[in-house]
Amino acid sequence: MAAAKLIPMIEARVRLAWESFYAELVKMGGDARPKQAADIFVTQPNGNDIEVTVKPVSFRVKEKASHSSASIFVTVTGNILFADNSTRDDLRANGFATRVGYFREIADKKLKHVYGVHYDFDDERPAHPIFHCQISSMAAYVDHINSAHHRQFDAIGDGDDLVKGLLGNVRIPTAHMDPFSVFLQVIGDHLVSEVNDDGRVAFVRAQEAMSGIRSETAQTCRLSLALEQRCFRSGHWYRDAKYPVEAAS
Repeated sequence: MAAAKLIPMIEARVRLAWESFYAELVKMGGDARPKQAADIFVTQPNGNDIEVTVKPVSFRVKEKASHSSASIFVTVTGNILFADNSTRDDLRANGFATRVGYFREIADKKLKHVYGVHYDFDDERPAHPIFHCQISSMAAYVDHINSAHHRQFDAIGDGDDLVKGLLGNVRIPTAHMDPFSVFLQVIGDHLVSEVNDDGRVAFVRAQEAMSGIRSETAQTCRLSLALEQRCFRSGHWYRDAKYPVEAAS
């Protein structure tokens, strides 16, 4: 099926996944804006794939689930590529890029940028883990927070950007952290408590909402050795002579 013909199906599945996820987020005491899928996701062909662009989504969550008030803003943006063999119940992702900025509210008009990271997929360059993250300042995301939450936070000054100056070329091997995976991480880190059964149940339902999205195994040949050896040490995330770039093309 031509990529363009898959767009209505993918749009519908992404919308349903977001709506189901958002319902559980609210039950857990969190907030995210925009609320409507139509304001977040843009779907279009990209060669033989279908690209879903994720416009900035700004979460407001507690720093820890045990806290009484929400003081953390997390803004997520990026894109994800779906393979042309995707089906309604099995969306196969074969590429992504995700950018995430974390901010702590310290005054009515002041935020501190406490963490920033980008997640990437790279199946070509040596010494680049296939899935990895790097620390990055996302201080400019304060504009997205102001727009989404109707606030007037000041621009982040150098003294309040705790990410600026950190070493940015350290590539940490990770799981497949497309924007939808990061949505789950945000609520797992900030809204799930060991003593709150309702929160844990809501998190499981949020996981189920995203379960139709899977990584495309044809794009991860280098991980075959990890599966064969039943060993998930980070070395398998790097390009291996047994699984050269040509094997993944």
